[in-house]
Order: sequence, then C-alpha cells, then structure tokens
Amino acid sequence: MSPNMAVSDGVPKMSGGSGKSNGSSPMITLYEQLQLQQIQANSSMSSSSHAQAIQTIKCVVEGDRKVGRTSLLKVYTGELDDSRFDEPCSSENSQNSGKTSALRNFSAELRMDGRPIYLIMHETEAGSDFDHLRRLHYAETDCFVLCFSVVKPETFDSIRNFWYLEVIEHCQKWPTIILVGTMVDLREDPDTVADLQERGKQPITCEQGMRLAKDIKAARYLECSAKTKVGISTVFHEAVRAVLAPPEIPSGTKLPKGLQDDWNCSIM
Repeated sequence: MSPNMAVSDGVPKMSGGSGKSNGSSPMITLYEQLQLQQIQANSSMSSSSHAQAIQTIKCVVEGDRKVGRTSLLKVYTGELDDSRFDEPCSSENSQNSGKTSALRNFSAELRMDGRPIYLIMHETEAGSDFDHLRRLHYAETDCFVLCFSVVKPETFDSIRNFWYLEVIEHCQKWPTIILVGTMVDLREDPDTVADLQERGKQPITCEQGMRLAKDIKAARYLECSAKTKVGISTVFHEAVRAVLAPPEIPSGTKLPKGLQDDWNCSIM
C-alpha cells in the first residue's frame, strides 16, 4: 500500500501527502487504483450479502398447561438454569400484574448449517378463554412445536384430539409440526410411576410418541427435559431444519378439507 493511503472504516482512502501533481489530487499508480476499486467492491458485496443472509423463522409452541413449555423455552434462551415446572404465562408489561396473557415471546440468534437464523418463539396460553386470541398468532407461522408431558397421558391425548386439529383447521397452509415429549427425566422416577399406576396409567413411551408423530404428519418426534437440559437445543434446531428443508409430502396423502390446493407439508 502506498504511504499516502490511509484506512478508514476498512476501506483504504487517500490521505494528505507530499506526492501531488500541479496542485491536483494525490498521485497513485494504476495498480493501486485497481486495488482500491476491488476493496470497495468486496466491501459492498460483503455488507449486502450479510444483510440478506439472516432469515427469520417464527415458531409457535403449543400444548396443555403444565407440560413444561415455559421451562423448555427459558432453558433454551438462557433465562432459566434448572426447572421442570411451568410458570404462569403472565404479561410482564401488563398493568395488572396477575393477569395472564395469550402470548409469551422468546427469541434467539443461531447459525444452522452455516446460515444465520433469527428464531422467534411464541408460547401461547391454553384454555378456551384464550382460543380466539391464540389463533390470531397462527398467521405466518413457519413451525408449530406441539408439546405433551410423557408422565401426563392426558396431555398426550390432547395433541391428537385438540392441538393438532386446531392447528390444521386455523392455518391457511399445511403446517410444519414438531412433536415433543417433555419431562423425560420423570419417565422412570419411582414416585411418578407409582402415582400413575395407582390411577391405572403409565408413562408415554418413545414408541407411542413416534406413532403419534406419524399419524399427525409431524416432521420430527423429539424428547427433552428442562430439568436435565437433555434434548432442549435439539428441539429448536430440528424445528429450524424442518423449516429450511421440509421433506416432500408422499403421494396419496389425504389433506384436510380446505388445504388441498394450498399446503406446505413436512412429515416424517
């Protein structure tokens, strides 16, 4: 680089110096001119590429109350170190501190297979009182994460009988779904198992989860524990992968009424 060249904001610029011709602009060689043009072009291309590379993905996390959705999201985003219990989906900005909200927002920045991703995660509130408000947030959703607790069989049944049906009924396109079994740390906990047996029930097995995922055309079936942190990151990383590269829907798959002409399906 010429002694008369200075670097400003990563792009070489001419500085004042003794080498001048007839009081005009500083003299640089043709080679230096070409170098400067190339550096400026590369800088412009790099900035443009970086701005266009970031992709935003919207994920809605659904399921019955007390299945561990809040803990799942808080552990993933670093807001909670160790917990297996849900906290109320309260509105932190609400004037009424005890008032619940239909939505709780989380976000994370990550790189997936070399691609920068901005992941927006919405946790919706269960319950018929929030049906209308909850469904307003389904628009433009890239992926639904449907959660149940492996030690609460009734929440497993709710996936098939309520959450899956609600999602496909109120989405304009066939949704990308990730099915998640939570609280796997309690699946073999003696006290938990004994309590279930007293009620004539047992924990949901991995095989049952996989069968349900196949039935509801989920892209993945995953299991996790917010308490032990097992599988937490995998849930959202696989959700992103399912959005970025959804498998093709097999021929002959029957689509729900109203979605035959407009779907974006991702299944196992």
